[in-house]
Amino acid sequence: MSSAGDEEQAVLVECEVLEQVQDLLRAGGPRARPVRSFAGCTSAEIEAVIAAQSLQQLPAVYRCFLARMGKDAGGFLARGDGAEYLYPEVLNFRQLANQILEQNGHPFALEQHHLVIGEYLSQQFHFLNWRTGNIDDPPVWTYLENYVAPVHLAGTN
Repeated sequence: MSSAGDEEQAVLVECEVLEQVQDLLRAGGPRARPVRSFAGCTSAEIEAVIAAQSLQQLPAVYRCFLARMGKDAGGFLARGDGAEYLYPEVLNFRQLANQILEQNGHPFALEQHHLVIGEYLSQQFHFLNWRTGNIDDPPVWTYLENYVAPVHLAGTN
């Protein structure tokens, strides 16, 4: 069983990883113009994400992402190309994912341990499966309409 101190340490480690990502983006790489600003979600907005996804908590890495760049990732994960990853759109991701699954004959069901983190053109969605792998940095899966099952994208499964 982990203690509160262990959980706090895990969050700090995950935030260090996101700090490195922000530093890389500020420097203009890879293949990006330099990013100068980021806007994170407030605690209340993060709680709204938890409620919208019908969860009790968030994986540490995703909570840190929301807190550091959940509203504006400085052009990284930019709005306008059909892909959505940011707040407030994240509040509708689970509902949208369920609609995509319904339109495709329910090839699988989103479960309580699935956290929908992004969508593309209302045809594809990405989700974390935190029943498997590291609960603080779970594997990423995607589902695209007409697929028979989700596809593992990243992370240890």
